[in-house]
Amino acid sequence: MKQQLIFAPADDGLWEQYDQFATRAYGHPVGDITHLREHADLQVAVRGGRVVAGGIGLLVDQFFGGAPSPAPASATAAWPPRSAASTWPPTWQPNDCAP
Repeated sequence: MKQQLIFAPADDGLWEQYDQFATRAYGHPVGDITHLREHADLQVAVRGGRVVAGGIGLLVDQFFGGAPSPAPASATAAWPPRSAASTWPPTWQPNDCAP
């Protein structure tokens, strides 16, 4: 039976898992993850207690007609490399990007 995919905001442990996961997905450390931690929101997809995808976002101000208008901005996103061409819902399994 396939385990349920759960989407959640990240706590300290999930931030660390995402950092390691993104390093494997990109093939190198992603320095922005550490630098953005105090300023950004990380949402992750978790299956079986393991991060299998995620994305970091920032709330930034854009100005329209001189007035600020809050807008989301994507800082990073990571998912297993083999899932890039897959369709929604995600079909990858946790070991797709395992160390």
